[in-house]
Amino acid sequence: MKSIGRYKDDHVICSDLDPIHDVLTLIQYLSSTQYVLDVMTRYHGVAKGTGKERAKEIVSHVKTALDLIDLSLTGSTEVSFLPAYYAILDFMKIYILLGPFHNELARNRHHGAVYKGYSKKSQSVLTESIEVKKGGALPLFYKTITGQALVKQQTIKMGEVYPYIRNIGIEYELATGRHPQLAAISLDVITNPKNGKDVPRAKVQTLDKSTTVGKSKLKVLKNFQRRNKNEFLGDPIRPLKARLVGDLSQSEDEIRRQLRTYLIYQPHSDFLLTPVSGKQLLLPEELPIALLFFHMSSVVRYKPEFLARIRDSRFWPVLASASRHALLTFMILFWSYVHQKDLIIQHGSAFRD
Repeated sequence: MKSIGRYKDDHVICSDLDPIHDVLTLIQYLSSTQYVLDVMTRYHGVAKGTGKERAKEIVSHVKTALDLIDLSLTGSTEVSFLPAYYAILDFMKIYILLGPFHNELARNRHHGAVYKGYSKKSQSVLTESIEVKKGGALPLFYKTITGQALVKQQTIKMGEVYPYIRNIGIEYELATGRHPQLAAISLDVITNPKNGKDVPRAKVQTLDKSTTVGKSKLKVLKNFQRRNKNEFLGDPIRPLKARLVGDLSQSEDEIRRQLRTYLIYQPHSDFLLTPVSGKQLLLPEELPIALLFFHMSSVVRYKPEFLARIRDSRFWPVLASASRHALLTFMILFWSYVHQKDLIIQHGSAFRD
């Protein structure tokens, strides 16, 4: 049974081609002002006949981002992070332009993050850090997704970023010996034996299959309380009739209201992934990716000697993988946000047995 995704609807594509190029083709639709206006009206509550100037601005960002991604994909892996980051920055600004805080972008066009690592000699990517300010594009992007503003400047170590980038989990584990900080959650509906009411149940399994996780580290769960070691129950929902085992369709809207759906990482067939973190900073899947590319673009610009050491280290396969896989994930998440649907790309023909 399909689990709940970030968005209520899916858009499934079956293709034999490279998924990066499939997504780039989809994003090209946003080069049309009329298409963007239709998207703004249909999915983002913009009144019909308004928003034309915003749509033109979005189209400009899209065209620039596509050119930058082309540079990233055709250049060397070592310097690909620089154009890729600026493409991601354009995408983040489109999130903002489509969101409720679009009027704030004009005074927040700077990065909103600072890298000062050029002033010290680093031994590892993981010991590097960046500062995220209260203002700027990146904090406004964060506010757009989560609805919460950063109340103070954040210093973020890169060792606290990589464990949350889903697509490089295997490479990260091989390089560090540590598991990604993600949990798999399966959702269903059961009858609470204490009060006889139907409630959503979240069964949690960490990737290392040994750690018991407290609710404070599972911020995706809003109204859930622990039932036992790795099981949490939510608030009562309307009684269900003739419920099928594991079927969420009758009560999905009620369950979604008990979740921070922006903390759902791309769902699998029968469970969803979510970050395990007790920090105040929330971690929608786009954020660690954006921070990785901001950091590495800064290394490319300011510390080429450190980049050379990374290239010769055991951590390089992690970054080489991220340069493509994490970029693809961000583009999928971007398209999904624009259309308020989870974009799912499956390899192979839809008509194949």
